[in-house]
Amino acid sequence: MPEGREIMLELLEAWGDPCYIGLTGLEVIGESGEPLRLSPDCIRVVGECAGEGAVEGAGVGGTPGGVHRLLDGANRTLDEAHMWLAPAARQPEDCHGDRPTRLQSLVVWNYNGAVDGTDSGAMRVRLSLDGQRLSPPGGTLLRKGPATDAFPYGQAIRLSTRPPHPEATEKQVANLPTQTTPIWKIGIC
Repeated sequence: MPEGREIMLELLEAWGDPCYIGLTGLEVIGESGEPLRLSPDCIRVVGECAGEGAVEGAGVGGTPGGVHRLLDGANRTLDEAHMWLAPAARQPEDCHGDRPTRLQSLVVWNYNGAVDGTDSGAMRVRLSLDGQRLSPPGGTLLRKGPATDAFPYGQAIRLSTRPPHPEATEKQVANLPTQTTPIWKIGIC
């Protein structure tokens, strides 16, 4: 089980919305299998795009101040007041946390607004822990938000520094680009 100070989640592509990308929630699962309690100060959007053209109003926020909604625990929801939505800006930079923690997985709750709003959810993400890439080069494919809160739809991404089985990696990235620039980076410390 890896130990680290910071998980970097790179949002690579939305499910179809060319202008926005968003998430509903994130949970970091510790070595005991339980979600870690994280302060809103432990999550931030990094990069020069973090404050530009942010989406505000209607309960949606794309500024660093709005990204705290990803840790508010209201993940199984259709209420956009508990979601983070941001413009598809480019060129983020890195950030670092303070203390190492043993980590098992990251649960991603994709953007889950109205039926037509789920196109803004992240389709592909890349994960790294303390700068070590944990995802295939083309990223990890996320399920689209279901536009319902009738069931827990969060998707667990196992954090492992061991290389995945070669055949599984080839199948995962067969139709995904290998060189991608992140739209946003979200640092969780």
